[in-house]
Amino acid sequence: MSSLHLELEEHLAVRRAMGFKMERHEKLLAQFTGFLARNGETAVTTENALAWATLPAAARPRWHALRLSAVRGFASWLNAADPARQVPPRRLIPYGSRGIVPSLYSDHEIMALAREAGRLSGRLRAATFGTLIRLLAVTGMRVENKLHWAATSPTRKTDPWSGPGTRPASWRHCAAWRSACCGWTATPTSPPPTATTPATRSARSGCFRPHE
Repeated sequence: MSSLHLELEEHLAVRRAMGFKMERHEKLLAQFTGFLARNGETAVTTENALAWATLPAAARPRWHALRLSAVRGFASWLNAADPARQVPPRRLIPYGSRGIVPSLYSDHEIMALAREAGRLSGRLRAATFGTLIRLLAVTGMRVENKLHWAATSPTRKTDPWSGPGTRPASWRHCAAWRSACCGWTATPTSPPPTATTPATRSARSGCFRPHE
């Protein structure tokens, strides 16, 4: 057994003693040390690490980056004992796309969505979706967060701004927000906002308010 294989076993033992399972790393690094042995190499270098990590060539760049990341961890451990050991640089292989770039809605687009929501059939339905759009714009919440809040709030059948809950206190203190979005729910005798009720966003307070 080569010295590199012995160092790999020691590396894995130390990492497992720290609580890491190292299951995938053990498999990948065993393949890497075998690759070096077949090529007659006895030390980890950036060149041989990159040559092994990019196999097979048809694989996705993300898989290549993952393979190189496993070698980097092992090389860093070797470098701690011997600074002469090479460590492949970070991001030598890009991970590729990390997801779709989000589209940020402008204030004009948000108001257009709210107006269209106000034209939905049914006064309650129109008011609900108009309120939801404004709430998402002001708070940055996701739709699933808002639905979970509505389903689990202990005060949802009374005043949504009173009692314990997960909502920040600053929300309850925002009179403009209450008036524009759900002030009518706190006073059941008052009619809900109509589809033509204009609203603007206050840049300073970050809330929506009706036109005065």
